[in-house]
Amino acid sequence: PAAGTFAEEHNITVAQGTKTPGDPSVGTITFNNVCSYVKFTVPAYVSDVKKVTIISGNAIAGDFATASSKIVSNGTNSISMKGSFGAGNTFLFVIAPGTVKKFSIYIETASGNWTRTVSNGFEAKAGVPVKLGTVDFKIASMDATATHTYTNDGKTLTGTNLVIDNLNIPDHLTG
Repeated sequence: PAAGTFAEEHNITVAQGTKTPGDPSVGTITFNNVCSYVKFTVPAYVSDVKKVTIISGNAIAGDFATASSKIVSNGTNSISMKGSFGAGNTFLFVIAPGTVKKFSIYIETASGNWTRTVSNGFEAKAGVPVKLGTVDFKIASMDATATHTYTNDGKTLTGTNLVIDNLNIPDHLTG
């Protein structure tokens, strides 16, 4: 693994050739990427990166049929890169095309861990990069639902029930 690039053997390309009518010695060949990739930059304040993991609510890698680009077996919802990456690097991960649900990035460093849910979902298209830009890991996030109770006549608020889901407080904010 290396920051700023991806493993070449994971970026599958399929070639299709056509011959020129009337002259079989002349033809063209077109190469098409089968997969998509996610590109993002980790800000410089996240230093001494040892491992970067992307996580989805559904399979983003595995064995798949190139004709359909659909995962057919061994699907996994996470991909990791391990190494010594320093700070402020850009990362690229090759992923299977399709709908990506609840996309998160998890960073392990020598001094602590950082997590950020970047998107609740996006469409990854073959040959088209998903550019997330610089990801701010200092943001705490959550999903919350409030239910209010009232008196029988509905005029006076008597209570509120707050349910918090998907609470994401980066480790550096809790320690």
